[in-house]
Amino acid sequence: MQKHAPVLLLVNPTSGGGQARAKLPAIEATFNECKVNYRLRFTETDLHAAAIVRQALSSRPKVGIAVVGGDGTLNEAVNGFFADDGSLLGRESWLGLLPSGSGSDFARSMHLPKQGGEAVRYMLASATRSLDVGHVKYTTEHGQMAERYFLNIASFGLSGATDRIVNRSSKLLGRFAHLNGALRALHQYKPQDIELIPDGRGSIKRKSWCTVIANGQFFGGGMHIAKNANLQDGYFELIDIGTMSFLKKLSFGTSLYGNTSKLPNEVIAHRIQHLKALPSDPSSQIPIDLDGESPGFLPAEFKVLPQALRFRG
Repeated sequence: MQKHAPVLLLVNPTSGGGQARAKLPAIEATFNECKVNYRLRFTETDLHAAAIVRQALSSRPKVGIAVVGGDGTLNEAVNGFFADDGSLLGRESWLGLLPSGSGSDFARSMHLPKQGGEAVRYMLASATRSLDVGHVKYTTEHGQMAERYFLNIASFGLSGATDRIVNRSSKLLGRFAHLNGALRALHQYKPQDIELIPDGRGSIKRKSWCTVIANGQFFGGGMHIAKNANLQDGYFELIDIGTMSFLKKLSFGTSLYGNTSKLPNEVIAHRIQHLKALPSDPSSQIPIDLDGESPGFLPAEFKVLPQALRFRG
């Protein structure tokens, strides 16, 4: 029988409207059945998961971090793998996800099982693989610069406005919370004039509804926005959605929940490793999205960290 490193079982009890807590008995039973030594910790506040992970990685040379939660909790755990100076903690440790969130977009990109016991067995049986991580410098509410990491997708514009609506609403609606938030944001958010500088190749100035910097393929509770994104190739897929009529935006947005492959003419796509993004009007507040959270605004700078994190699953 394969010998496993000790596992920190990191649970967000409110994730997915309580899905994480409901799945916990089956998850724990499967760890015990597989004879894996684990320690259970619950998150209590915003960014608590990052602090718990950082503490665990500092005290053990090798540990598995298994997140029971959604994209937001996973994002916090990823941030716990990096010290304040940007150095990677726990180089022999790994991260895993037992999906229990309302969106679970990263789990879709990785084709992870959702049932508690099945997800544990799949994770423990999988080899670790090195995934790219995104790094972003962004502007806070108070106009200061801050840094954060993301694993799935960063974006700004309509998506950031959607986050702010979704995160104030009930997660009991699951993916429909994202759809409801997106529809409300469509009415409220106006397209903004932005400047994009991808890989230092020159400036792209345009009026934009939403810009996506994709490491994974899905966002917004199941929107298949970046079909060519690959979490191991050292690149982002940059997708910018320009101005279009309300009905065309609605049609395009809902089509992303299906199998559509053709992008409208108003949408541009590039393969990049680095992006500077800023509003054409410095007074404009364009909210950013990091794995379903909205911590700040443009100006921002995004870069890929190739093969930076060991993931199991």
